[in-house]
Amino acid sequence: MVVNDSVLADSVNLYAIVGQGTITNGTGTCTGSPKRLVPGANTVTVTGLGTFTVTMCTGTSASAASGTTTITGSPVSCPAAAATSITTTGVTGTITITVTYSSTGNWNSAYSWSSVSGGTPNNHVVPTSTNPVFFDANTFTAGSQTFTANNSSDVCAAMDWTGATNTLHLQ
Repeated sequence: MVVNDSVLADSVNLYAIVGQGTITNGTGTCTGSPKRLVPGANTVTVTGLGTFTVTMCTGTSASAASGTTTITGSPVSCPAAAATSITTTGVTGTITITVTYSSTGNWNSAYSWSSVSGGTPNNHVVPTSTNPVFFDANTFTAGSQTFTANNSSDVCAAMDWTGATNTLHLQ
């Protein structure tokens, strides 16, 4: 692992995320801010019919089931390191998204990084020597999770652990 001493002014900050997912509105609207999915059952309020997207971190998966509104293909599988479109077909109401989380994140997986703290996993960005990286209160969802950065090609401009919680492991 290499940490570059100089941070470029135009670099993009990247935040590590492990064991979680997010919801992004589409033609339908899901309330809640942040729209972060953590391990276990997450009740999501749907305020408009249509589609929304669930994106999961590396190794983490989820399933969505109808609550007081109907979704197509209940339960809907949301596989690890992927974005899944879910369509609501009933009235405005709730659905349940149950997250089965991973205990690891991987430096080289774009689905272990977000451009905002606790945000949607990227599907195209991993840190380079121009990116400052952050491990904060929204990085880990449970204790004893591991983030793997064990290749000489794993680089970043700077690394900040301010606010990180739980018992963490960087290997």
